[in-house]
Amino acid sequence: TIEAFGELNGFTITNGNSAGGFGKGGGIYVGSNWSLSLTNLIIKENIADNGGGIYVYNSNISINNTIVRDNNSGSHGGGIYSTASSLNIDNSKIINNHSVDYGGIVIHGGRERTTEGVILSNSSITENVATNTGGGISAYYLDSRDFIFTNVLINNNEAPSGSAIISWSSNLVINNSTIVNNTTESAIIGSNLNLINSIIWNNEVDISSGNFIPSYSNVQYYNCLVYTSDAADEEDSVD
Repeated sequence: TIEAFGELNGFTITNGNSAGGFGKGGGIYVGSNWSLSLTNLIIKENIADNGGGIYVYNSNISINNTIVRDNNSGSHGGGIYSTASSLNIDNSKIINNHSVDYGGIVIHGGRERTTEGVILSNSSITENVATNTGGGISAYYLDSRDFIFTNVLINNNEAPSGSAIISWSSNLVINNSTIVNNTTESAIIGSNLNLINSIIWNNEVDISSGNFIPSYSNVQYYNCLVYTSDAADEEDSVD
């Protein structure tokens, strides 16, 4: 496990193990009040109880041109676990991470509620798996701060609930993005969702609502293409 302040650039972090006793950050642990840039890295095959690949607490982290794949968590955040922190991910891939909850990425405001927002751009979140909830990316208690996706692919993630996205107490804005083929019930769960110029395609539906988003979610569509074969077996262009 690496503890760092500054920048990590151009190598592979693998086979780290922080499992046992609520261990955090199998590959990288970022502690309180730190700032870290991860650039041109491969973070793979690491294990922890929380944050199999990366764990961030009360810090600022940017992830650029980096692959986070094949990491495992025994509790939360197979790929990345971020709490009370600012997170900016660009031109990166979060692939095939596994956890009990929140297979790909989980962002939590923490008791301090210091998260300044989450920006995810030009990236993909694919083939992540949670055995309980939150397959792709999940965010909690961000106190209505912005949670913004631009040009993001979220596909083939799995979880019994929230297979693609979970977003509570945050303003989730999805722009110019594609959300496809995420499996099991309720691909997207959230308290306030805005989907703009995006494709939401062939995600499995919520049984209670017959839609890929549960009926209790507040959703606004702007110029989106939506198709759910399980619900209506037809295309809808939503303006």
